[in-house]
Amino acid sequence: MTIQKRLATSNYENTEERFGFIVMLDALGVSSFNHEQQRQWLYNRDLMLKHLAEQQVWYLNDLENERKKASERIAQLNLPLDAFHDLDAMISLYKEFQEHSDFSTFSDTVVFNSWGSEKYESPEYSVPLIAAIALSLHEIMKTNIMFNLRLRGAVSLGKYSVSRDTR
Repeated sequence: MTIQKRLATSNYENTEERFGFIVMLDALGVSSFNHEQQRQWLYNRDLMLKHLAEQQVWYLNDLENERKKASERIAQLNLPLDAFHDLDAMISLYKEFQEHSDFSTFSDTVVFNSWGSEKYESPEYSVPLIAAIALSLHEIMKTNIMFNLRLRGAVSLGKYSVSRDTR
């Protein structure tokens, strides 16, 4: 399909606005890899994504168990626990955002996005929201290191538009 035909048939009605965060990660040094090294990197990337899904990083089943895990993760990240006036709110928020997560890949780039209710734009949720994002990033980066992918990237928080046009 030519670019002109694709643009002429684009469906802008199929766009929705979300509030959440986007993590865009790309690999260091892949452009200097030979073909076999690039194939291996892509294989490892897919293993990482499968591992994240199998470990249920995107969905938390047991709130009490996850409260303990979150406390341990927060301590590992050297975040002050007293900064959280309501740890349950942070865990609940983390759970909501993990239930509404997606990712896409192209070449040596992985884009994660997670969304929740617009009520989380309120300043009262800023610390729990940042903590929830930190917990998510911790899991992603820990798995990235485990599979030797050497990813770097950026995080953005706010409203964004998503189109589900999959042509």
